[in-house]
Amino acid sequence: MDDIENQARAKGERAEQVASWYFRLNGFLSIPGYVVHPDQPRRFPRTEADLMAVRFPYSVERINRVPMSDDRRITELAKPSRTLFVLAEVKSDLCKINGPWSREDEGNMQRAIGRLGFAEDARLEDIAEEMYRSLRWEGKDYVLQYVAVGKRRNEGLQQLA
Repeated sequence: MDDIENQARAKGERAEQVASWYFRLNGFLSIPGYVVHPDQPRRFPRTEADLMAVRFPYSVERINRVPMSDDRRITELAKPSRTLFVLAEVKSDLCKINGPWSREDEGNMQRAIGRLGFAEDARLEDIAEEMYRSLRWEGKDYVLQYVAVGKRRNEGLQQLA
C-alpha cells in the first residue's frame, strides 16, 4: 500500500471514530463495523455497516444530576417514546450510500433488520422495501433510519429521508 492509500485509510478510520463518539454522546449503544455475512463461506462478506446503533426513548445522561442535551437532529428522528435504530455509513468526504445497501436484489437490508431484532420475520420484506425506497421506516414503537455521515452533505440523499 502506498502513502496515499494509507492516508486515505487513516482519514476514513478517524471519521468512523468521530461518528462513533457522536452517536455514543447522543445516547446510542452501537456496534461498529457490523458485517452482513454471506450464506456460504467465501472470502469477503456481503457488506458492512460502518455503525449499527440503537437509542432507547428515555435515554438520558446526567452530569451532576443535570441532563445533558442531545443533538435535536437525533432526538427528532425518533419522535417521542420510540426506539431509534440507525444504520450509519461514514465517509471522510461526501455522504453517500454504499451499493450493497441500495440494491434490493441483494437483500442486505433484510439481513441487517433481522439482526436488529425489532420485527418478526414476516415483516422484514415490507420494512426493507420502505428502507430501500426512503432510507427510513417508522412503526408504532420503532424507527429505523439510514444515516450517512461525512464532511459534505449530499443533497440527493437529503431528499430521500
